[in-house]
Formats: sequence, structure tokens, C-alpha cells
Amino acid sequence: MALADGPGEPWLAIGLSLTLVPTATGGRQTPLLLAEPFCYRPNWGLPGMTGTEQTGAPVLCSSASVLAPGGSARVVVIPLTDAYMTAWCLLNQGDQLRMFEGPQICGNATVQWTQSITVPVPAADQARFLGWANSSDDQPGPT
Repeated sequence: MALADGPGEPWLAIGLSLTLVPTATGGRQTPLLLAEPFCYRPNWGLPGMTGTEQTGAPVLCSSASVLAPGGSARVVVIPLTDAYMTAWCLLNQGDQLRMFEGPQICGNATVQWTQSITVPVPAADQARFLGWANSSDDQPGPT
């Protein structure tokens, strides 16, 4: 099963506090462009994954439309496939994730929350998650 498969499929959204690795310490050379949903598709090293083991989860929305190396933002990611859905569902607030581009670690994130959703992500949920990203709230508003 993949993110773009059948409508109404149960899925998961994850709210993260993300900090990019600075260029001087091996991070990206250029800023991330995060203004459009799902345009940036990094991979993530989940708890228990070692080395460069990783799984994909595109960024649905972010508190920053442009994020420079070394910068921080709140982001919401949606796992790309259900291949690691069990591991995604085991995430807890405070868990640490590594953000990859290929084998390179380009960022580090802390899990703020997880929520069950359906895919494709309804517009109302997208708006709630963007509202959370641009707020200081602990969780997105109610469904």
C-alpha cells in the first residue's frame, strides 16, 4: 500500500520539530523549499534503525516555506508506504529521527505527536496540520 492508493485508507501523520544539519558540519548546501505539500520527500531513520537504514515520508506542511541549513521548523510528515507502518505507529512523543538525503544525514527531528488520518489527506486535516506547524500548540486542533 502506498500514500497515493485507495481513498479513505487509514494512515498516519507525524508532527516533528526538525533542525537541519549546518552546511559546515556536513549538511545540505542549499535551503529546503517547503511551500508546497509533498514536494520535499526525505527519508527518515526511525528508532531502532541503524546505519543508513531509512524509510520515506514526504513533508505535508511546514512552519517555514524556505528552511536554510542549520535552521529549525515544525513539519508534518506522512509515511510514503506501509512497508514500515508498524515502526511509524510505535513512535512516541520525544523520539528522535534522523532525516536522510541518500546516505547523508541532513537533519534531526523530535516527534511531537502522531495522529491517525486517512489518505489522501483531507483538506480539513491539511489545514489543521498547517495551523499546528505555525503555532505553539502541543497538538493540532480537533478533527
